[in-house]
Amino acid sequence: MKTNPALSALRHHVTGAIARGEAQAITEVPAPTSAAHTPGPWALAIGPHRIEVHTTPALAYAFSLSDEANARLIAAAPELLAALEALCEDKYLADPINADRMRAARAAIAKARG
Repeated sequence: MKTNPALSALRHHVTGAIARGEAQAITEVPAPTSAAHTPGPWALAIGPHRIEVHTTPALAYAFSLSDEANARLIAAAPELLAALEALCEDKYLADPINADRMRAARAAIAKARG
């Protein structure tokens, strides 16, 4: 895997600035606390002609049988979001080694929450 020289130089500069006390590392970014989506769990129903993801008793999204993978992913979305949020709260994962992963996780949470 190739490394981006500009990104490497920026990391070196930022790491040096933190070491000299000229900058502060960001260790936590608070996640939004309210959900704008329909809370889970969501149910997946696979019938003979279509797949449905039930988000509430009165609301379901229909997919063709060829979209089963997408329907399964959508049905699992609330649980995936909750698991990712729980991981981001884990103090043992909030160290410099995991900083890029935590930023990616928080970005995914922000994208899901809008």
